[in-house]
Amino acid sequence: MRAAVGAGVKVEATHKHHTQLPGFTGRHLWTVMGVWQVADPARVRHELDLENLLTLEGPRCLHCEQPWRATIGAHCPGPLSTEATP
Repeated sequence: MRAAVGAGVKVEATHKHHTQLPGFTGRHLWTVMGVWQVADPARVRHELDLENLLTLEGPRCLHCEQPWRATIGAHCPGPLSTEATP
């Protein structure tokens, strides 16, 4: 694990909306989500650095939303939605 101090780690981010998420394959898709505070949401580019990082959440399966644990199997039950699909 690498530790970063201050604003030494910066990532440039632009608005990219992915409409094509990985499809459900019956296996977990482990993700970690980050939340950063932005000063001006109207800007096209944002600096995602440690000074503005609010939280990291995960790892959690994108499909079934279960948190990772060492005893969880590879099979994913899929979305836990109770809504009927059209």
